[in-house]
Amino acid sequence: MRWWKLLLVCFVFPVIFSLPGACMSSFFDEDQEEDTGGGCSFGTEDEEDEVCGEYIRDSQDDLHSGGVVIEDADDVDQIEGDQVILGSLEITGISLEELKGLEDLECIGENLIISDNSRLKNLKGLEKLEVIEGSLIVEQNALLNDLTGFERLFHLGYVEISENDSLTSLTGLDGINRVNSVVIYKNESLKYLNGLDNLEHTGGIVIEDNDSLVNMEALKGLSGTIDFYYDEPWGFIFPELVAVLDNDSLVNLEGFNNITGLKTHFIIKDNKNISSLWGLENLTYILGDLTIVSNDSLSSLAGLYSLETIDGSLNIGCENSYSDCCEGNESLSTLHGLAGLVSIRHSLRIIGNGALKSFEMNGLGLADLQFLGSDGTDAGIQPYSAELVVKCNHMLPQCEAEQLRDRLVDGGFGGDVSVYDNYDGGTCE
Repeated sequence: MRWWKLLLVCFVFPVIFSLPGACMSSFFDEDQEEDTGGGCSFGTEDEEDEVCGEYIRDSQDDLHSGGVVIEDADDVDQIEGDQVILGSLEITGISLEELKGLEDLECIGENLIISDNSRLKNLKGLEKLEVIEGSLIVEQNALLNDLTGFERLFHLGYVEISENDSLTSLTGLDGINRVNSVVIYKNESLKYLNGLDNLEHTGGIVIEDNDSLVNMEALKGLSGTIDFYYDEPWGFIFPELVAVLDNDSLVNLEGFNNITGLKTHFIIKDNKNISSLWGLENLTYILGDLTIVSNDSLSSLAGLYSLETIDGSLNIGCENSYSDCCEGNESLSTLHGLAGLVSIRHSLRIIGNGALKSFEMNGLGLADLQFLGSDGTDAGIQPYSAELVVKCNHMLPQCEAEQLRDRLVDGGFGGDVSVYDNYDGGTCE
C-alpha cells in the first residue's frame, strides 16, 4: 500500500467514519455557502434531497437507494434502467469488454470504483453519468485504453487512475474543471495527460511511477494557487500534496506554468530524466515543504527563479538529515534558480549532492536568502525545531558552506546547525 493511502486508512478514515453520516464538510466551516450540486445526508427528508438532488426529483422510479457491487453481467440487472444510485457502485472482476446496462445512470451518491476487470477496454455505457459525489477510482484494468464514456461527467470529489497497463490517455475526463485531489499512478503506457486539459482547480495532485509519461502539458489549465479546500463532501480526507515521483521519461515540469502558489507540500523525487525545473517559473510561494531529491539528471534548479518564500522546509538531496551520507541529486552542480528566495520559515537541508560545486551566493544561487527559521515578520518558529544541514556534498567547498551558516546565524537563525563532510579544498572570498 502506498504511503499516502496508508495515512488515510490508518489515521483519517477511522476518525471520519466515526462521525454521523460520514459527512463533515460543514464541520469545518459553518458559514460556507450551500453546495447546490450535491452533498452528504444526515437522514432527514430535506437533507437526503441534497445527494443527487435534482436527479432524484427527476427519477423517483429509477433510483437505487443503496450501494451496488457488479462482479458479473447478471449483477447489472439489479440497477439496469436506474438513473441514480445513492450509495457506491463498484465494478470489479467482470469479464466484459465494455459496460452494458448502465446507460441510464446519471448520478452516484458516493463512490464509483472500477477495478481489476481484465478484459475491459473502454467505459462505454456510462455516457450519461454526470455526477459522482465521492471518489472515482479506476485501477488495475489491464486492457483499458482510455476513459471514453465519461464525456458528460463534470462533478466529482477525488479521482485516482492507477495501474492500468494499456492506458494511453485520460480522454474522457475533459468535462472536469474542479476536483479536490488527483492521483495518476503507475500507468505504464500513459504518455500524456490529455483529458485533464480543462482542469482549473485542485487541492492536490500526485503524478507517480508512470514510466512512459513524457510531459504534463495538459495541466496548463491549472492556475493561481493550489489550495486545499473542503467544498466537496469527501474532499477533506485527502492529502495536501503536489508530488511528481518516479516518472522515468519526464524531462521537465511544463504544465505547472500558470501556478503561482502552493498551499501544500511539494515533492519532486526519483524522476531520473528531469534535467531542470522549467514549468515552475511563475511559482512565488509554498506554504509547505519543498523537497527535491534523487533526480539523477537534474543539473540546476532553473525554473524556480520567481520563488521568494517557503513556509516549510527546503530539502535538496537526501530526505533524512540524520542518516549517513547518501546520494541525492547526483548531477546537480549549481543552485542556479534560487536567486529570488528570501525566506525559509523552517529548515534548510542540502545533503548528498555529489556534483554540487557552489551555492553561487554572489549571483544566481542563494544570494538573497536572508531568513531561516523565520519569514522576517515575526520571531519565527521555536529554534529547536528548525535546522540547517549542509553535508556530504563532496565537491562543495566547506568554507562556502560555513559562509552560508555564518550569514544565516548572524541574521538571527538559532536552530540546530550541522555543516560538515563537504570538500575540504577550494577557496572562498
